[in-house]
Amino acid sequence: MLNAIGFCSFVLASGVDRSSCIRAADEVISATPSNLQEPATTSRSYKRHLAQHLCGVSESMTALELGIYHGHTTAVLASMFKKVIAVDLKQEFLKKAADTLGKLERKVVFLEMDLFVDGWSLFAGNRVDVVVIDANHGYEYVRADAENALRYLPHLKHLVFHDTWTDEVERAVTELESAGMMSCQNIGLGADGKEYDHRVWDPRTNRTWFVKQTRPEGKVCENRHTQISGKAIAPNFWEKLFLLYKQPVTTLGMCSAGFFRFEANGVLKAGNWSEGTWKMSNVSHDMLLIRLPKMSPRPMEIHFNVDRSAFLLTQMGHTHADWFGILDQMVQRPFHLAAILSRNQDGIELALDAGTYLVTLSIRAIGNTPLASCSTFSLNLLLIQHKMLPVCPWASSSSDQSAAAEAQRSASDHIGNVLKRLVPKKISKEVEEQPPVTLWMSQGMSKFVDLTVDSMAAVRIDVSVQPPFLPLEVELRRKRQVGKLEAAVATAEWTEHRLLLMYNDLPPGEYQVNFLQSREYMAFSNQAKEDLSELCAHLTISAEVGISSKDAVNSMRSELLDLPDLLAVQPLPPSMNMVGWITGSTTEAVGTQVYRFSDNVHTSQLTLEEKAILRVVSEPADLSNADILVSLEQNGRSISESDRLGQLVAEIDKGSYVLKLKPKAEAPFLVTLAAAYETRIRSDLALIDAGSCADVLPDLAAGVDFTANAWTIGPTFVRLRSSYLTQQGALMKVPISLAVSSVVYLEVGSALPLDLVRIALQVPEGLWVGEQRGFRNSLEIELPAGKYTIEIGQPKPSHLVEDIQRCLDFSVYVRCMPVNPALADSSSQGQNPSNELATQDEAAVQTASCFSMGTVALPLDFSNEKGGSASLGGPLDKDGRLLIRSNVLLTDMHDGRKKVFLATGNHALQLKTAVILGGYSRFSLASQVAFTVTDTRDSSMTTQTETWTMEDGWERIYNLNPNSEYWLSWHHTHRERSESACLHFGLMLEVHPISDLPRMMACPGSTMNPEDMFPPSLDATSTEAFKYSKPLASLVQAQLGFLTKTRISLSRPAWVGIEVGFNYFISHAEMDVVPAQDPQTSHPLVLSVMEPANGRENMMNAKLIAGAVLPPGDYLIRVADDHYKDQIKTSRACFPFSFDVNIVYSGSRPKVLSVNPLASVPLVRGVDVVLTLRFSESPKGSIEDVVSQISFAGSVATTGGSVEHFQSRFASASRTKTIVQASVSEGQKLWVLAWSSQVLADKSLTSAQLEIGPIRSTPSRARALG
Repeated sequence: MLNAIGFCSFVLASGVDRSSCIRAADEVISATPSNLQEPATTSRSYKRHLAQHLCGVSESMTALELGIYHGHTTAVLASMFKKVIAVDLKQEFLKKAADTLGKLERKVVFLEMDLFVDGWSLFAGNRVDVVVIDANHGYEYVRADAENALRYLPHLKHLVFHDTWTDEVERAVTELESAGMMSCQNIGLGADGKEYDHRVWDPRTNRTWFVKQTRPEGKVCENRHTQISGKAIAPNFWEKLFLLYKQPVTTLGMCSAGFFRFEANGVLKAGNWSEGTWKMSNVSHDMLLIRLPKMSPRPMEIHFNVDRSAFLLTQMGHTHADWFGILDQMVQRPFHLAAILSRNQDGIELALDAGTYLVTLSIRAIGNTPLASCSTFSLNLLLIQHKMLPVCPWASSSSDQSAAAEAQRSASDHIGNVLKRLVPKKISKEVEEQPPVTLWMSQGMSKFVDLTVDSMAAVRIDVSVQPPFLPLEVELRRKRQVGKLEAAVATAEWTEHRLLLMYNDLPPGEYQVNFLQSREYMAFSNQAKEDLSELCAHLTISAEVGISSKDAVNSMRSELLDLPDLLAVQPLPPSMNMVGWITGSTTEAVGTQVYRFSDNVHTSQLTLEEKAILRVVSEPADLSNADILVSLEQNGRSISESDRLGQLVAEIDKGSYVLKLKPKAEAPFLVTLAAAYETRIRSDLALIDAGSCADVLPDLAAGVDFTANAWTIGPTFVRLRSSYLTQQGALMKVPISLAVSSVVYLEVGSALPLDLVRIALQVPEGLWVGEQRGFRNSLEIELPAGKYTIEIGQPKPSHLVEDIQRCLDFSVYVRCMPVNPALADSSSQGQNPSNELATQDEAAVQTASCFSMGTVALPLDFSNEKGGSASLGGPLDKDGRLLIRSNVLLTDMHDGRKKVFLATGNHALQLKTAVILGGYSRFSLASQVAFTVTDTRDSSMTTQTETWTMEDGWERIYNLNPNSEYWLSWHHTHRERSESACLHFGLMLEVHPISDLPRMMACPGSTMNPEDMFPPSLDATSTEAFKYSKPLASLVQAQLGFLTKTRISLSRPAWVGIEVGFNYFISHAEMDVVPAQDPQTSHPLVLSVMEPANGRENMMNAKLIAGAVLPPGDYLIRVADDHYKDQIKTSRACFPFSFDVNIVYSGSRPKVLSVNPLASVPLVRGVDVVLTLRFSESPKGSIEDVVSQISFAGSVATTGGSVEHFQSRFASASRTKTIVQASVSEGQKLWVLAWSSQVLADKSLTSAQLEIGPIRSTPSRARALG
């Protein structure tokens, strides 16, 4: 089995030589055994008929073969087709087939899989033209294979069947042909209708015999491309008897608890539970919604397997399945699909008997975010023998007599006060390391520990679980008013046997550390359940809590360095005269190494035989610790000292010296050491021509087209006259311009140790300086569109060998590449955007470290117009106000960090920022982006005034002092070196003078209460479509805010869309939808996402948006607002809100349900436009057909190639080189289209219109979408 398989798209070629194809196939066929020699293979007649039918078109096609045995038919297919995907359940057949193919193996991709179990989604995005079905010959299997091929392969032209002489294969083919799905011709033996001798082989006994046969050996069928709907093509579960079993079960042979029969008219016959109803779900083709009152008062969901021969039965909205059903004729088969043991979206815990099992992992999109073509996830898999698990101290069989065991044994909950000293009562500036706490814990046990924080704190909780079999969860929660919707502040992540929870900037407040086990092991016998209750794991819990500071954060990072393995961390060498450094008069040494410093001062000895020059350049591996002092001493006397950033140059005579490095904090530094003797330098300079030095600085920007998305300067070699050798500071400045968000690489090379030339990016508050790596000084940084200045200079010139006439020599190279790699193709390369991507281009896009469609790089400065924030809505205006609402990204550069400068001027400011990480990951969302506000004067961290945690991110408030300067730092921590720091997220950042707050919360003449805006119930049962709208109004609130619950009842499946408008700066609004029957304990069925709304001057500048298709039932729309402590200082405060509910029942007139982002939000030039469209019904036609009817700013989409997770690529029909991309999900109802920034490049364009032409829905609703 191949572990990594790549699939490509194949394009049809024309003018194919059919005769040469047939000759090549005949050559292979003649070398294959006949079915008389090897009865399990196809006949030579069958193979020749295949060649005659398909040669002439097959050379540019891809064939998928199901069931390959020894690969003889595979070899023939490989001689005919451009590519063959060969699939078999047995690995030995795949290996044998590979041996059979010989040189033809290069055209074949082998896959070990069972399509009856694994599904066809693997092939859905690949072009497959022909499918050869010769796997399991059972009726259910053949029909499932054929139906899935017709459903999932849009380019399918032919289906080929073998062994159609058998009753079950013939039945499946005949049914599909009769339904009009395909038209077939006979091939192989019996194709002419004459009788022939067919050799039958029994693989169990290896016996063979001959039978007279008139049915044909096989059929080749043409796909009629009939719409896949109704009973004709839907997997046939109608009128079938499914036996129902209560989980857990020990064997499939036990008595069933009842049966289900799905009648064609929507009636569910259920035996002991009488009758009910069933409907197909709009969410998935493999889901039914059922009502069976005598089994459950609530609606339930049925989740089928691929061929719908088995299903799980769950409560609506839940993942745990108490029941499963299976076709009656399959019950006695030892087939693993029948034993669906567990299904859960977080994980499974099972106590299993010896045997063979299948674990299936599947990924589903959450909300409106489409899945990427390559999704990653964290997997922890534990298999441990039952007898290896230790018994609990309180178990009857325990012999543990220790004091700790006795303490737990005597406690009523078997935990007692063990965790009492887990966290300190009073936190201090230094991280306090409490002694580890140890205890025994069995499944089902839980414990809650209170934590009080009175200043911004850093928390780390490390739990070692041995053996790690418990489904333990550790979370940190803020204590809030009961009923509020806030999520956990942080959750621990499993890594092997450890659970690690880290949070670096916890604001003051009351918290609770929860040790939970929300799931239990599913045991398949009463005895197994009893045994599990007495089995334990041993926990060792280490907790560190301290006042959050730069030092505390560094000590708590799980990894401090993300550098190539070539730069391994080492101690400073004791001597600089070691091999590889200064060992002789002809030696010149230049090297860069990472050194870790654990003590105050580190020293290295240096002995020189003659006069020499020494240069040291130091850069912090951890950006928060930039200070280091480097000094050179002789006999206790200081010879030379560096600046505080560790840059030193010294010209020293013969003798012995001590090099001292003293960092401010214990952290690794990247140190470049360069040294050379004067005689070596003079001999090198004698070989260089010094007569061609330039008197004038070159214009490096001349001839560069800065309007292009991608451009370069150099590489250029610069030689300047000798007067520049002693010029300290800036040598030259180069203005540059970026058309779109880009990654800019800056590099200069100079002749260390004699000369050091440095390159930097100029920003209002100073310079972003390049890092030294040997002879190269370079900087790579992501920047938004804007104008910038590059500075090239000498920080510390050398005065050695001034008597020699020479030039100042250095090289310069600057490269600008769009963060979105697709834009590079259309910049200035002269490529035709309507062409498919070449193989190397496709590979470059797929392996790009960051795919950034629709995102903007964070700028360098929020308070100055030259800092790059203009494209995001900046800079801070003269009154101290700023509003940024954009999708931004962090890249792998600088370990996933980005710092932005903010100066407050004369104003005391309040800053509110939010990070929205929807769709990125479910693990520790709140801590995936660490954010700090640091005072530049003393590097102290600013304490948060308030923090709120949501399911998909967080919001924070900071108060900033007047006449102060701050660094706003975003950091995406990543725990593995191979893990990318690239992260996209939504950023909301608003700044106001604190004096604005009373005015913003003042009540106008007309106000209302929250209950008036959000009524107790809405009657949505009587109409085809329901709409409720409450326009903008001021809601009177108290300090505690509000929580309202609006009940809605759905009589049939419907799309429910909800929008809550509010002012982001003064409100923390939340909204979700929960089942009305159990609102307190149920997980939300629908979560809201915060979106920008309206222009920056509008008081309602944000909306919470939620939408989903819900089955019939009763639901609650919960809306809440919360405020930070003492926000409301008067008896009366008001907050703007609006409320809109849009319900469209399934089967009503098709329409466009929503377009995001909202049209009221201004678009920014230089930023890609990503739009999400949701239709109430699936549009009819291919992706190209639908997208061709959608235009934006005059750009109409036509077909193209593919990029990253977008399924198709489109180029503008009306504008040159405009790239449009599209992705489709949720049964073709959710469409994501992205236009490149070039759509808005026209400076005269003040507004852009989205136009949707006539699009028809699927045949079930033969109307045009409104």
